[in-house]
Amino acid sequence: MKHYKTMTGAVQAAAKLCAGWLVLESGEYIEADAAAYLARVTDRLDHEDDAADEIYYLTSDEGAVGVTSKYEYLAQWILIPLERPMAEIEADIEKELQARQQQAPTAPAQGTPAFCPYCGFKQQPGAKFCPDCGRQF
Repeated sequence: MKHYKTMTGAVQAAAKLCAGWLVLESGEYIEADAAAYLARVTDRLDHEDDAADEIYYLTSDEGAVGVTSKYEYLAQWILIPLERPMAEIEADIEKELQARQQQAPTAPAQGTPAFCPYCGFKQQPGAKFCPDCGRQF
């Protein structure tokens, strides 16, 4: 881990290691420009605080950014790195959902099937819903 006196320094170093971060407090995704802005604001607030002299920022080898005092083992992680931009992750999730929807079995149009087409549970004659998974035929 590397230590920095300012969050801006830590974010600049971490930006070379990852595509973006999840903000641990909010769960939101941010990229380098937004993280740099957040760091500048944080540095201004830290400068106004008399106790800021004991605050250090650190980066992990993967690009996480944290804050700590002189006791590194008490580090609080602020930004958790992502290996790929969020747009790519969302696109992959969307493709996977579409593929699963296309592979989903369709229920027969009439009558009760002998086995549920969704979970394979044996059905009772005349049933409209599977007693195991609850899906409608």
